[in-house]
Amino acid sequence: NLFRQNDNYSKNKEYTFQTDFIQPINPSLKFETGAKFIFRDADANYLSLSRTAEDEPFEPDESNSDSFAYQQQVYSGYSSLAFSLSKLNFRTGLRAEHTKVKGDFFNTNTKVKQSYTTLIPDFSMNTQLSKSYTIVFGYTKRLQRPYINTLNPFINNNDPLNLSFGNPTLAAQTIHSLSWQNRILKRVNFFSFALSAS
Repeated sequence: NLFRQNDNYSKNKEYTFQTDFIQPINPSLKFETGAKFIFRDADANYLSLSRTAEDEPFEPDESNSDSFAYQQQVYSGYSSLAFSLSKLNFRTGLRAEHTKVKGDFFNTNTKVKQSYTTLIPDFSMNTQLSKSYTIVFGYTKRLQRPYINTLNPFINNNDPLNLSFGNPTLAAQTIHSLSWQNRILKRVNFFSFALSAS
């Protein structure tokens, strides 16, 4: 038998600063811009104690203990333009995001240092074909950054048959999404049929 006692102390801080500016130029044209900054700071100390019999004292298990410090900074700015051409309404935009990641995983003597810039466009178009029927088409790109636990190479062996560990060289993934939506309004009833792919 193996008995475990785990003591975990963690600290997480996140600060977000955002500013936006919207300027209607004329009834069919609107300009928008803004900036956003996100600062994340986390550290943890995880101490695992174990024993093989109930009458024995718990002893530190260094092979299953972990500590780390992690920082992530995201700087982003965007601009978008909404405009109309005849019965077509468009919205197009571009966001630039710069990400800095710094991690120290002390028990495995592993450091993570990443710095990358990503351009993220988005586009949507809608048109009202009749008083009751509107179609909407959209494209977006999203960025999904790896979480701390997916970067941490520490091997979690609390369950010897189910080991888990992260990859410190893991990069962010990008997701491209397309959508096509049909909106039908009949008196007080609203129907929507959509097709999406990513």
